[in-house]
Amino acid sequence: MSLLLANMALLNPVSGAQLVGYWPFNGNANDESGNGNNGTVFGATLVNGRDGSPNGAYSFDGSTHIQTPIVSWPLEFTLSCWVRVTTTGSFMRIIGNEFEQGAELMYNAVPTTIRIIISDPGLLTDISGGTTNVGNWQWVAVTFDGSNTALYVDDPVTPVDSGVYSLGSLNSVIEFGRPVASTAIAGLKGDLDDIRIYDGVLSASVLTGLYNE
Repeated sequence: MSLLLANMALLNPVSGAQLVGYWPFNGNANDESGNGNNGTVFGATLVNGRDGSPNGAYSFDGSTHIQTPIVSWPLEFTLSCWVRVTTTGSFMRIIGNEFEQGAELMYNAVPTTIRIIISDPGLLTDISGGTTNVGNWQWVAVTFDGSNTALYVDDPVTPVDSGVYSLGSLNSVIEFGRPVASTAIAGLKGDLDDIRIYDGVLSASVLTGLYNE
């Protein structure tokens, strides 16, 4: 989606959400939201984007990652991204900050679903669902309004799971594809494209626009 359309989505009167970071991966890991949250690439490589555009996505091999300067998640947020998992057999972190210090989007090995962990110090809660379509691009979104979490996979209207959780506010940068060093959770083996983080919860109509772009 163009930056113009992304900015139009910000102004949706139902959601009231503001764009914190937008990484379309147009040949680099720069943030095109205008907020300067450019990513630093650690070994991830450019590949064709989900629309086939050259150098339009980043590929991760389980040990590579991209680090943003964003420290902690907004107290209310929406995450939207496109992910293509290329292997199975282990838990893999897709997007997140330090384990048990905020929110982490993961690939769940058994069963093969998408999983979001919302954590507060000493309290870890999660929801999961959807069918992981290995080797194919899938749209994933998470909304969190301060207590209610919803996970969407290839459907912007009906969440695959939801729950009531508490989000920690410990300072830890948000990263793409990085493994969790202190656990058995591996880094992403697959590709990422069009990542967006909003400060607030997007309306169903805006989520639908992101999915259909």
